[in-house]
Amino acid sequence: MARLLKNPAKGHWDLMPYRGGPGCDCANYTICGDKAYADVQDFGDTVMNFPAGDGQAMYHVVKENPLTLEWIPYGDAWQIPTAHLRGLKYSDWVNQQERTKAIARLFGRKGIN
Repeated sequence: MARLLKNPAKGHWDLMPYRGGPGCDCANYTICGDKAYADVQDFGDTVMNFPAGDGQAMYHVVKENPLTLEWIPYGDAWQIPTAHLRGLKYSDWVNQQERTKAIARLFGRKGIN
């Protein structure tokens, strides 16, 4: 059974005004989005993705036992239902990592993340 931290992950998205942030010094939205994406990439292989709406919900794996997740409000900031999230196990994360690596081997790294 997974646990969800109360506070979302910290990143450039905290500065974005449309998310309640104070604003940032980015020249345009593209630069702002690139900085937010770089923050997601900083989490490395410890991110779980789930299809949601027209994008994906993202969670950072903070701890393996018990599986503890931290919501990443990236992009459209999608979330999965709490019941789904709480039912996740460590093996689900391991399986997702294995599938991601298999796809990368099959198609190459380009366009996977």
